[in-house]
Amino acid sequence: MIHAASLRLGAIPARVTSVTKPRAAHVARFQKGANGGDYVKNLRDDTLKLNESDHMLCMQCEQALHNTGCNRTKGVCGKTEEVAALQDLMIFFNKGLGTWAKLARDNNVPVSEELNYFTSLTTFATLTNVNFSEDRFAEFLRMGQGLKEELKRDITNAGVKWSQRQQHPNALNQIAGALGVGAPDALDVPDLPWFPMHTHPANYDVDVNVPVEELVMEGRAVGLKHRTDTLGSATLAGLQELVCYGLKGLAAYYHHAWRLGARDEGVDAFIHECLAFLAAPESSDAAAVLAMAMRVGEVNGRVLQLLDEEHTKTFGNPAPHEVSTVPQEGKCILVSGHDMHDLKALLDLTEGTGIKVYTHGEMLPAHGYPGLRKYTSLAGHFGSHWGNQRFEFGLFPGPILMTTNCLMEPVKDYQARIYTTGAVGHDDCREHLAGPEAFQTVVDAALELPGFTAAQVEQYKPFKNGKLVGSATMTTGFGHHFVLSVADKVLGAISAGELKHIHLIGGCDGHEQGRHYYTDVARELPQDSVVLTLGCGKFRVNSLDMGTIPGESGLPRLMDMGQCNDAYSALVVAQTLAGALGCGVNDLPLTLNISWFEQKAVAVLLTLLNLGVKKIVLGPQLPAFLTPEARQLLVDTFELTPADLEHPFDDVQKQLGLAN
Repeated sequence: MIHAASLRLGAIPARVTSVTKPRAAHVARFQKGANGGDYVKNLRDDTLKLNESDHMLCMQCEQALHNTGCNRTKGVCGKTEEVAALQDLMIFFNKGLGTWAKLARDNNVPVSEELNYFTSLTTFATLTNVNFSEDRFAEFLRMGQGLKEELKRDITNAGVKWSQRQQHPNALNQIAGALGVGAPDALDVPDLPWFPMHTHPANYDVDVNVPVEELVMEGRAVGLKHRTDTLGSATLAGLQELVCYGLKGLAAYYHHAWRLGARDEGVDAFIHECLAFLAAPESSDAAAVLAMAMRVGEVNGRVLQLLDEEHTKTFGNPAPHEVSTVPQEGKCILVSGHDMHDLKALLDLTEGTGIKVYTHGEMLPAHGYPGLRKYTSLAGHFGSHWGNQRFEFGLFPGPILMTTNCLMEPVKDYQARIYTTGAVGHDDCREHLAGPEAFQTVVDAALELPGFTAAQVEQYKPFKNGKLVGSATMTTGFGHHFVLSVADKVLGAISAGELKHIHLIGGCDGHEQGRHYYTDVARELPQDSVVLTLGCGKFRVNSLDMGTIPGESGLPRLMDMGQCNDAYSALVVAQTLAGALGCGVNDLPLTLNISWFEQKAVAVLLTLLNLGVKKIVLGPQLPAFLTPEARQLLVDTFELTPADLEHPFDDVQKQLGLAN
């Protein structure tokens, strides 16, 4: 149980009276009202100046500038301040959409499948390294407005009374209320201090006729900086972001599962409930926010289970498989991201054509699934983790399909060859494809491009950890079904003293120098230790030749369990071993050494914390969005340990219980 009583939260004003950055379009509408017209005109002029001079504030990922937040015209990820504002507006809009959806469900009014899908898709689109396109976010917002209007009509037609007064004083914002120009039939919701110059999200309507520049201005009024200032507490704002970022990760995983056919009304309802919570007065209470964070972890555990079930139902249970990292001569396509559904669609199109399909980054685990491995067009794996794509994509002589994160700003070497689909987008990519029905475009591009020549194959050396090394293979496919099938060997090795410690080294990778810590930790482990890895963090260790543990079990010391969502596999294995040994997960000889980068990792972390898993080693650094006070709360409650990047050997000694 997390106790928030000790958090020194700044006083939250009951009603904010300061005026900062109102929506220019709405302010312009005020000019027609009686009284105060000159005042509002001056206010609009001041707002335009602020919008011209103010920059973004984004701290949702691990690479946040100086671990304090990206606050310039461009984020470290390459996201512009305009895109950052549109992403803030997207989440703001979805908080309102969630409020309406919760109202509908509370009154037994069905919420459409289209609206459910839209919410997870667009929340996913705001993750780090997913969508950089201003036009796509403008399209999302306009689409969302239509869906909201449909839901409002359904609620009204069901006889639900949702407006207690014809003129809601805060329907636009406080200035509108003061001038008596509230909007008719607005949802009667409480005034919130962290939207001082904006309507409550439930009453925000997207003007589908305004240009994207206007939407950018509106987004700047609802960003993290303004909410933190008006809340008066960076700690509370950070805890709200913890919930929001965890929900983003959950939505991403649910989107993956949805693509494979999963539907769960409970998950859909929770996504909307959580969004509504973040726009409700209850989220000004730190204890309530922390409780919601644990619920995000709980529901994300269900989503990870759903995704695992859909993967195995569709493609079979993963099994260990050695994957070639050397290309073959001929036409080729590279698939990066996480979406197995998209990969299968492309394999269906290329089978029998002679085109070879290669995986990149976190698509490596595709080779473990028999339902994908059966395709002769699935030729191998090219490159390493997402952070090396600007170099590796430039070397690939065929089209590239980005199915999900992580997309980096494409360079000219391959801008004409890279395509996006799903939630992903960037204006410098060749084309955005609506879905698998449009993948023939990629196949046609592969036929036009040269592909790998015999000379290139002869000279090629694969990548490991971003470096060129000799010919090699990578092994993947050690999911929970396989590991539990050899559980007797694992338990026997533990009983015989041949296996004394299990280390999970995985999560997200990145390009900071400090991430070599994970390679160093793996190297320092003794022979009686096994490493389980997952996510793109695998590329920090899968170049190591770790052999097998001592004894007759023949168990490899390095086992790749899959993608980041396959943290579920690790949990199943840990819980099963704990049951067999008659202990709790925290009593196992197990260390979770988690590298985080983006919001999927936040969701997984919350799932682990909700299950009561303790002594997680988290790095390379703790989240910028949490104040030192909030970080200490997590450290004290869950015995969370920051990775000691300068002293990996000391960390290993502590994890093995050998430190003095």
